[in-house]
Amino acid sequence: MAPSRTAPGPTAPWTTQYDTIRRQRLFQNPPKDTTAYPTLAAAIAPHVESFNNIFVENGQLQHALRDIGTKTFFDGTPNAASLADVESRSGGRNRIDFRVTELFLDKSLLPVSNKLDRRREILPVECRERHVSYRGRFRGRLQWRINHGEWKESVREFGLMPIMLRVSFENNWEECREACEQKH
Repeated sequence: MAPSRTAPGPTAPWTTQYDTIRRQRLFQNPPKDTTAYPTLAAAIAPHVESFNNIFVENGQLQHALRDIGTKTFFDGTPNAASLADVESRSGGRNRIDFRVTELFLDKSLLPVSNKLDRRREILPVECRERHVSYRGRFRGRLQWRINHGEWKESVREFGLMPIMLRVSFENNWEECREACEQKH
């Protein structure tokens, strides 16, 4: 695909004719540093920017994690006939606190069931050929504690998330993976 940056200088304007030869040349030899279709790049720019804002530092996901905060749950029966009945069982109700501290989006990989390919990464064009979406594993670092004890953590999978092309965080996947492996 051609880069999404628009051309800095003036380009030949498109006419109302078909411009078949020009389109064929652009298809066979796309420009290396600009896009051949600046109007199309300008049309998709808001979508790419909004997807980038999800994953940047202090972005939408970080705001969502702060909004969610720590969730607390209790066991037992909250509407017991008397408080003495609840406290007589194992000394009262137990408390568990949950929070998500980090979120990760992994590269798009082949399914685990595919044992033939040694290279696990999959490209968008291969996804199109397989009739699957270009998606990565969406994971998060989940922490919990029981009855005000020490925080324990594990990395849990939250499912698969579609990955938009032309986004800027693709270069940060290796850093995220290395940071995740170092903490385990």
